[in-house]
Amino acid sequence: MQLFRDSVAIYLAAWFGALGRRGRALAPLTPTRLLVLAVFPAFLLLQLVHGACLLLDHLLFPAFRRVELQRPVFVLGVPRSGTTFLHRKLARDSGFTAPATWEVVLAPALCQRYLLAGLARIDRALNRPCGRALDWLVSRTAGGLDPVHAIGLSAAEEDYLALLPAGGCFFMHMLFPHARAFLDLAALERLPAARRRRLLDHYHGLMQRQVYFHGHRQLLSKNAAFAGWTRDLCARYPDACIILCIREPGAALTSQLTSLAGARRLFATYPCDEDLQHTFVQLFDEWWHALDSCSRARDPAPLVVEQEWLRGHTDAVVSLVYQQLEREPPPGLAEMARPASTARCSEWSLDAEALVSMQPPYGRLRRLARAQRSLPP
Repeated sequence: MQLFRDSVAIYLAAWFGALGRRGRALAPLTPTRLLVLAVFPAFLLLQLVHGACLLLDHLLFPAFRRVELQRPVFVLGVPRSGTTFLHRKLARDSGFTAPATWEVVLAPALCQRYLLAGLARIDRALNRPCGRALDWLVSRTAGGLDPVHAIGLSAAEEDYLALLPAGGCFFMHMLFPHARAFLDLAALERLPAARRRRLLDHYHGLMQRQVYFHGHRQLLSKNAAFAGWTRDLCARYPDACIILCIREPGAALTSQLTSLAGARRLFATYPCDEDLQHTFVQLFDEWWHALDSCSRARDPAPLVVEQEWLRGHTDAVVSLVYQQLEREPPPGLAEMARPASTARCSEWSLDAEALVSMQPPYGRLRRLARAQRSLPP
């Protein structure tokens, strides 16, 4: 209850703060911005419904709290480093359960999932009229993101979106760039200890629901936005298999800045390129050091995968992952199409000095990645 009360306070403070001087500096009150702010109460109402359903789960499905997450797999890394491709490839293994878009956005609670699953069976019996309408709506609203991050209701998705009712989703920073509460989610160490603990406990409960709903399969989670959560996830799940995806810092950062163009237009935020670049330079610097710290502190070390190597050696990466899991990959997994080149036309020009402090952690992780892939099976 405290977590959801905090969430409402954070959302309302961000909404009203958008009208203030700092809020207008990072998101001027253009017609598009005013429309976004006008629609936001409906979004908040939806999150309140989700929160009520999550609380209801404790009465209707108390057994989910006894679920043990046995050796969960976390695919982490800086954004634009191949995490989505590797995650969705591994998600083809029926031994895993990975949250789908419809689960994290429409039905984070078990009671919602069972209801929607029942309605989906009826819809299929009627030749999917509702399903086709939803597919059309998703393609119309999110189709422009396909070159960056393809979105489908049944596709494996980043589970941090399920933290929206708790005000714990970092992506909300793009909607309210002035709100420190969302920016601080990039690194849990910035948060007060009590809220940090509640968010981790809530995330654990969400993942328990995921495993409970899908028949106690092994959890597969992917979150580039959790790069700053790496230390906390390693501490919370000491038996987890950690996979860190890396990419040359300048290429990853420029790709990230370019990929945010759609969100900037949608939410009418960050009109000044310099403001966006300054924010994400600081974030990437924190994320690189967090990933490096994890690789040095954890025993055994996490598996580190270079995006450049993943593109041409996908089957070898899969083999290394399953060596870590100490089991064989399912037949046909290695035949999935390799990731397309992520080279993108970009007008971003980064100051070399902005990348200086990222180079040492990147260099250490890169050396570890090359050492790991040269080890005999």
